[in-house]
Amino acid sequence: MLSPSAWWRSFECNPSPLPLPRPLAGAQALLRLLAMAEALSEMAPESLDARRLLADSLRDLGFANQLCKEPEPALGLYRRSLAVFEDLLERKPEDFLARRSYGNVLGNLAQIEQREGKLEPALKHWTKALAIFDELLKGDPEDVVARQGRAVMLYGRARCLEVLGRRTEALECYRGSLEVLAALPSSIRAGPDPRHSGRRVRPRAAR
Repeated sequence: MLSPSAWWRSFECNPSPLPLPRPLAGAQALLRLLAMAEALSEMAPESLDARRLLADSLRDLGFANQLCKEPEPALGLYRRSLAVFEDLLERKPEDFLARRSYGNVLGNLAQIEQREGKLEPALKHWTKALAIFDELLKGDPEDVVARQGRAVMLYGRARCLEVLGRRTEALECYRGSLEVLAALPSSIRAGPDPRHSGRRVRPRAAR
């Protein structure tokens, strides 16, 4: 079974196109995709699909910058992605895929803020992300990806609380994260791909 910290590393949680660090493979493809998404969104501002593509492109480019240890560009990209997701969810609140992505972006944003020493904003975003996954699980308690997300957000929130000296609350979140992970199917605990297709994933029936 993976530890919560390993789960965090396996997860995830944009302004105008920015140059990416050279070590990143596929950077130009991400930049082209973002440019296309921005153009489509401008051409069809009422299209939910175009807005979703833009939000996802901003998120992915932010994640790429985060992986390459470029926190400032990543923060800007994530904030723009969140704004687009918020607009999308206001118009289509039942879009569980967008809501889940929104929660992951909040978690990524919180992780960077925490590393930068911005603990109060980080805690706010961890808490908001956790609330989103709790809400998703109310709609579908068997959604394995949402359960994974909840475990990650609990763990991130616990680490932030621990640094803030709020050890009792941190311990509660650590325990909650471990409980969620322990309840996952063994095949999922062994190491899922958190960036699979968007469908809900449920445990297979025992044979």
